[in-house]
Amino acid sequence: MMNFWGVFLIFVNALVYVQAGRGGNDMYKDDVNVLELTPSTFDKAVYGTNYTTMVKFYAPWCGYCRSLEPIYHKLGKYFNQDAKYSINIASVNCDKDTNQELCSRFRISGFPTILVFRPSKFDPVKNPKVSHAVETYNGERSLKPMVRFLTSRMKNYAKRIYGLGGDALSSWLAGENGSHKVLLITKSYDVTPLYKSLALDFLGVLKFGLVSTKSLDKEHEFKHNVDGKDIKLPLKKEEDLPRLLLFDEYSDKIVKFEGKYNDKTAITQWIIEKTGIKPTEGPLSRKEAKFFKNVRLGKKPSSKKPSSKKINKKPQHDEL
Repeated sequence: MMNFWGVFLIFVNALVYVQAGRGGNDMYKDDVNVLELTPSTFDKAVYGTNYTTMVKFYAPWCGYCRSLEPIYHKLGKYFNQDAKYSINIASVNCDKDTNQELCSRFRISGFPTILVFRPSKFDPVKNPKVSHAVETYNGERSLKPMVRFLTSRMKNYAKRIYGLGGDALSSWLAGENGSHKVLLITKSYDVTPLYKSLALDFLGVLKFGLVSTKSLDKEHEFKHNVDGKDIKLPLKKEEDLPRLLLFDEYSDKIVKFEGKYNDKTAITQWIIEKTGIKPTEGPLSRKEAKFFKNVRLGKKPSSKKPSSKKINKKPQHDEL
C-alpha cells in the first residue's frame, strides 16, 4: 500500500505538470553553460564535434529531473564557463511535442536518461569522419563523480615521447616540416585532461607532445639535432616542472610559456599569439562564435533542414 508521502509526491508532480502545461518550460534555457538542444541543433552540436557530450533527456514535471537540475547547472559551469576541458553539457526536453521524435530516436523511456556521446579517434587520412559511441551514464549523480567520468572519456591526441634526450624527441620535432608543435615537459607520464583539451581544440592544425622526466638535471638533453640543425630547448638546469614549449620549425625558434599552467584560456591565447593559428574548437574558435554561442543564447539556427541521420541501435565501442 502506498504511504502518504508517495501519494503526496505524485500529487505535487501532477500539479506541476498541469501548471506548466504540455512541454512545460525548458529547465536550462536561461543557462548559457548547458546546451538546450532541439531536432534542428542536436546533430551539429553532438555529432559535429570531437568533444565528448553529455545529454540529459528530461521532462519538466519529473521529480528526479528537478533534483538533478542544480547539479547539472554546476556541471555545465565547470566545463563551459570555467573553460577547463573539452566537454559539452547538453539537455533535451522530451515533454515538448517538437522533441518527441528526437527522444524516440534514442528510445528514451524514463526520466532523466543521461547519455554520453564519445567521438571516435580522428585521423584525417584513415578516419576523416567523426563517428560516436553512445553509452548510458549510470553513475552517482553528483558533481565530482560526473566530472571524473566525463574527463575519463576524453580522447588523447598528445603524443607521449620517451626521454628528453635522444632520438625520439628529435624525430618528433623534425616530423612534418614547417609545422608548429607544442611540447609539455612534466614529471608525470599521464596526460592531464587540460592538456588533452588543448590538443583537441587545435586538432588538425597543431601537434602536441609530452615528455616525462623526473628532473632537468642533464643539460646535454636540452640540445637536439633537427633536420641537420642544432636546436637548444630554452630550459635551465634544475628548473621546476612542468614546462610548456612551442616549436616553430619555420624559424627554428622555441619559446617557453610563462603563465599559469592551469589556465587553459591563457595558454590558448599564447599559442594563437605566437603562431597565428586559431583553434578549430573551444571557447576561442569560430565554431563557438558561429554556432554554439547561438545555441547557448537560445537563438534559432538557420533555416537549413536538420539532418535525418540515424544512429545504430547498438552502441558503437571504441578505445578511449
